[in-house]
Amino acid sequence: MSTAERRAKEKNKRMTEIQKAARKVFWKKGYHDTTVEEIARKAQVSKGTVYFYFRSKDDLYVSLIIPMIENLHSFLQQMEARFEEGRFKNGEEVIKGIIEVLGQAYKFDPEALNIFQIFQIEGLFSVISQPTKERLKKLGQTNFKILRRIISRSVNLGYFQPGDPVQLADLFWGLFLGLVQLEQAKFQLTKKNHLLEMLEALVLSLSKGLLNK
Repeated sequence: MSTAERRAKEKNKRMTEIQKAARKVFWKKGYHDTTVEEIARKAQVSKGTVYFYFRSKDDLYVSLIIPMIENLHSFLQQMEARFEEGRFKNGEEVIKGIIEVLGQAYKFDPEALNIFQIFQIEGLFSVISQPTKERLKKLGQTNFKILRRIISRSVNLGYFQPGDPVQLADLFWGLFLGLVQLEQAKFQLTKKNHLLEMLEALVLSLSKGLLNK
């Protein structure tokens, strides 16, 4: 292994350690009550080391979310490619495909989705730096554009009843996040995760309302 490769590996390892520590502190104390000093202590590094890898607390916070959003983008792209190839023969298959994509995003990093929900609920978009805000906004808009295209094409093909693709995309995303939040709250009491079963029920419920008979 070359010196450059070794340094890159050490850098990635250190960043991962800081992010793992940040997850725990953010989850325990929330965004506003967490300090970079606390994250540094948890990661067993100096405050300066944290700032060496992350420009600010909000950049560190958003870094925990972005990989999940980027993977969601990849899953949506794959679904759109299959859609254009004619792999989805009816509206029910499209609905199942969308729900499966959202489920894949959850499985990739459940904790990141939790952090994203806190980000939305607490309205943290207004407190992050402008460059971070723009990056997150661009990623989110790109994903919603793909989802809206899939929905719009489904309406045009007669798979779905006529409707506003923007509203339907928000409906899918909102219902999914709501189910995740509900099941995670129930998990704290029952220690059982029924999210997959609930997602299947969501497919059936949406099918009854959206599909052309």
